[in-house]
Amino acid sequence: MDLTSVLAQRPKVELFRQKLRIGLLTLLFTDIVGSAKLKQDLSDQRAIELIQAQHDKVRQVLALFPEGEEIDTTGDSFFILFTKPSDATRFALLLQSQVRQLAKETGIPVLDRIGIHVGEVFIDESGEAKAKDLYGIQVDTSARIMALAQADQILMSRFAFDNARQVLRGQDLEGLGQLSWLNHGPYLAKGVDEPLEICEVGEEGRAVLAPPPDSEKVKRQISADAEPVLGWRPAVGQKVPGTNWVLEKKLGEGGFGEVWLGLQTTLKERRVFKFCFRADRVRSLKREVTLFKLLKEKVGEHPNIVGIREVYFDEPPYYLIMDYAEGKDLRAWSAARGGLLIISLDDRLEVVVQIAEGLQAAHEAGIIHRDVKPSNILISGERRAEGGGLTDFGVGQLVSLEVLAGVTKLGFTQTLVGSGSHQSGTQLYMAPELLAGGKASIGSDIYALGIVLYQMVRGDLSHPLTTDWEQDIEDVLLREDMRLCFAGNPQQRMGSTRQLAQNLRSLPERRQRLVAQEATMAARERAAYRRGMTKVAAVALVLLSIFAGLALKARCEAKRAKEHLIRYELEKVDHLVEQQDFSQAAAILGNSLRRNPTHQMAVNRSLLLLIQHPSAFTWCRVFIQGEVRAFSPDGQRVVTASNDKTARVWDAQTGKPLGGPLQHQSYLNSAQFSPDGQRVVTQPEDRTARIWDAQTGKPLGGPLEHQADLWSAQFSPDGQRVVTQPEDRTARVWDAQTGKPLGEPLQHQDWVYTAQFSPDGQRVVTES
Repeated sequence: MDLTSVLAQRPKVELFRQKLRIGLLTLLFTDIVGSAKLKQDLSDQRAIELIQAQHDKVRQVLALFPEGEEIDTTGDSFFILFTKPSDATRFALLLQSQVRQLAKETGIPVLDRIGIHVGEVFIDESGEAKAKDLYGIQVDTSARIMALAQADQILMSRFAFDNARQVLRGQDLEGLGQLSWLNHGPYLAKGVDEPLEICEVGEEGRAVLAPPPDSEKVKRQISADAEPVLGWRPAVGQKVPGTNWVLEKKLGEGGFGEVWLGLQTTLKERRVFKFCFRADRVRSLKREVTLFKLLKEKVGEHPNIVGIREVYFDEPPYYLIMDYAEGKDLRAWSAARGGLLIISLDDRLEVVVQIAEGLQAAHEAGIIHRDVKPSNILISGERRAEGGGLTDFGVGQLVSLEVLAGVTKLGFTQTLVGSGSHQSGTQLYMAPELLAGGKASIGSDIYALGIVLYQMVRGDLSHPLTTDWEQDIEDVLLREDMRLCFAGNPQQRMGSTRQLAQNLRSLPERRQRLVAQEATMAARERAAYRRGMTKVAAVALVLLSIFAGLALKARCEAKRAKEHLIRYELEKVDHLVEQQDFSQAAAILGNSLRRNPTHQMAVNRSLLLLIQHPSAFTWCRVFIQGEVRAFSPDGQRVVTASNDKTARVWDAQTGKPLGGPLQHQSYLNSAQFSPDGQRVVTQPEDRTARIWDAQTGKPLGGPLEHQADLWSAQFSPDGQRVVTQPEDRTARVWDAQTGKPLGEPLQHQDWVYTAQFSPDGQRVVTES
């Protein structure tokens, strides 16, 4: 389609945009099951009265939900929208309870069915036809879910189900008992390519709580290779079947299933429940249990390994119960503290030390973890790593079957020793031999832990190991430790994770020894040098006496030639200025300043002569970043900074200094006039900024002190504030009258390159 055709369609596109908008909504359909038979069995009048009573119940319950809206009503069916899946589910449960009560009061089984789905829909608010029409396949999907339900059954798609069961507690809903949450697996609808996962929620002992039967339009799809464990699913406030454990919140999920935090109602203890919803992954949990039993028998409880307390593999739901540590995985822990670079290097290294010690205990028990990575490292403690624990041995294996002597194997010993034909773990942390199809070993665990160490020191848990990794690590000792972890040959890697832990713990002492060794070596080199110099001293003394006179004469001649060249260049600049050849004059000044920094005052004299000509202003800007820093706002004065640790204000017309020098203790990086030209802010290299009276050269107030070197200091447009830019990843705003900081530092995650006031002075923009 050419551009003309496209442009011709633009009005239609705009009309469509005005008429329709797209929204992510929760859609709910409900109707009475067997309403046609109800009309046949009863008189029309009585049937209409019952349907109207059901309508009243729907609207009474809907009135409790400000964010719910009735879209359409046809006969005995309703189409209702909600913004949250949990609201739609709460509505469905309350409505179902009310309809049951209605059936009990009338003695007639007037029961409804409900379908809930979440999806994007087109919303028509044009005012045409109905007040609000919705379009899209998501509407059809939610209607099909309802049609699949039986009487007194609430069915829902997976997204709505997962959202609601993390929020709703049956006991918190008036008149409702314990809820049961079930996953019935995938159903394939006619005309739809992908199956839809159908789930159910209902009161235990009252709702249907069974897979809906197939219909002509929708059939259940169970894949033999997937081996799903269907039925019961955990939810907040729900009891684990057959126990006194109540689930409090969801902690995470993976390919095996979900992880929840549970509370023991009598002992008030907390444990982590790891539920498995796939039969083919139950073997992984059994492997993990076997390895933990072995570990416990070999080394007992270890503070840096998350232990398993109980297991349940007899029938679904399959789960194991683990110790609960009040903490987060490594990635979440670092994010909660503002990122790894905010955490001190000592704290980061302590995490690796603790995991190395836990891994060492596993290795001594003959267990290889095979999946050491940040998500399998749990950290407790907000201020520092008070406890680091290694978890998830689900893909672990044994060094050999001999270490299993006397340990219950749960029938899976054939998978506990790797054959080298199956890759497990996360690729970013896999050793080269594993990527090549080789066997896992203690050395491959050491390699993975080395990757974690590299990422912790570098400050990025997502960064892969690249060929130039050593450029990221400044500490030579840490580079040496990592190099031993990353050796391509497993036999050449560090001997154990205990050795790595000891190396990291003793890093301060190793640094002291390294400094001492370097000092000793330097002393030996100096001694050898002195011995060699003694031997040649006699000869050198003779030669030196000969060349000394020649060198002195040459130096005097060079000095006279240099001074002659400077005088010649400055005279030439004066001549070029008179001829208004400002380009050539500026070029000569620049070369002279670069070659002869000790003659800056002489160059500044010529530069001040040059800036008396307004048409030469463009060429003068070349030097503003050198010695001449800035004009005053009225163009009558110039502020300069010299290598003698002073700044000065000059008359731009006469070239004469105004007031005394602005004396500093170190070299200057910048000097700027205030907007009214009455003050000057300077930025020396001593981590301060100072404000001066531009007329007298006297300081106004104390220095603006920082903890790091400064890059710049600038006045606000009204001259009442100053913004500074230190090298500590912040910017700061100061009161220009009192020299006190205004508010907290403007904190960034990296260096701040620019900080500028807005024209009204009310905001600051920073670039990091």
